[in-house]
Amino acid sequence: MNKHNVVLVVLLIVGVLGGFWVLQAPLYISSDSTKYLLGARFLSRGKGYIEFADGDFVVYNRRWPPAYSAFIALGVKAGLSEIQSARLVNFVAWCVLLVAWMAFFRRIFPPFWAAVAFFLTLLSWGLWNTLSWILSEVLFVAFLGLVGWSLTVAMSDKQAASTRTRWLVLGALALMGVGLTRYAGLPILVATGLAVLLASEVSKRERLRAFLILAAIGWGGNILWMLRNKFLTGQATLVATESVVGEFSKVEPSYISELWYRLWREAVGTPYRLADYLSHYVGWILLSFLAIIIMWHGRTHLRKLSFASIWVILSFIFYLAMLFILQTDDSRYLWVLQPFAVTILVKVMTFLHYQVRGKPLFSIMRCCYLVLAAILLLVAVTRFRRSILAVQEPFKRVPVFDNASFEPFRKSLWVFQWVKLNYRDGDLMFSNFPDFVYFVTDRP
Repeated sequence: MNKHNVVLVVLLIVGVLGGFWVLQAPLYISSDSTKYLLGARFLSRGKGYIEFADGDFVVYNRRWPPAYSAFIALGVKAGLSEIQSARLVNFVAWCVLLVAWMAFFRRIFPPFWAAVAFFLTLLSWGLWNTLSWILSEVLFVAFLGLVGWSLTVAMSDKQAASTRTRWLVLGALALMGVGLTRYAGLPILVATGLAVLLASEVSKRERLRAFLILAAIGWGGNILWMLRNKFLTGQATLVATESVVGEFSKVEPSYISELWYRLWREAVGTPYRLADYLSHYVGWILLSFLAIIIMWHGRTHLRKLSFASIWVILSFIFYLAMLFILQTDDSRYLWVLQPFAVTILVKVMTFLHYQVRGKPLFSIMRCCYLVLAAILLLVAVTRFRRSILAVQEPFKRVPVFDNASFEPFRKSLWVFQWVKLNYRDGDLMFSNFPDFVYFVTDRP
């Protein structure tokens, strides 16, 4: 085992132990969390994936995809409470996330740059934040890592047919999980299918075969879920098609610059002031220079792009297009892009690293390389600082129920305790957070 692999293993152990430690803190419950928890409760009781039930009156759950709740329900069936099960699911998903992205980086980068990419991914403060939340982001990014790793292996020209099929099935199952964990994963399903068809490592016949397996399993599972929604609720996904068209028609040009700034800030991890500069002319100029250099010096390689490169680029672009259309300002949507942003940055750095060898000290390419290296260093420092804060934050929470925190009750625990002890069947209650009260009391 060379020294870079030792570094990867050490980073992996640090990440796993860090995740275990963070999950000892009170978990954070939001309004969305209660939907996942209630969905898990009803699934574990054999009532199906529903949002609310009172006698014969049932509200079917369509807005929150079922994968996260289904995994929590497995823990509940094993004898854990919903919150204890969510803690376990988050930890297992965190371990899978780290292993999958580490293996993905080892497949696509030289050893040194794989260690750099994994180190920066380990400093994804957004993922550390959501690790201690009862939300689906960590599971979502774990599935993304599995898709990238398994399909990169499957699309290798060195794989035997039987081995390739096993990796393709694993990738297809993970791809199904991407869409069934978050609706935001639907653009990545399309990007993955296109990446398989455009990959240069294998023959056209193998690409078509891989695409059909992905379509049958990865897309098929999501299509069945959307048909279920359409049949039971009249709408296939969270947002109706006409709503998407309506939102797109209201998109303002200024949102492009806002999304560009938030991309540097929340996905890449640049400091505030640098993100402000990069979101204006400096970032566009640097991006233009890099695009010209890569197109010119890498023009022979662009005709033979690997699956991994195409997948990362298309997934990144399609996901950003979705954010642009929906104009969401929730940072969590960009936090899940942090491993993708790292992959693109390190990919460009490796390309420039091999191109600058033997070049004059003050050549344009070497200057771009040094500028990008300086940005990468600042990103690492900023990510480290934010990750430390993200790791410390959960231990400041006040637990209100089963070692979990619900922020609105933080300063009024007596109200929560009174409701828990004195609420009787038939009592009429008014609350700004009925889902949480419904979850805790287990009564409508």
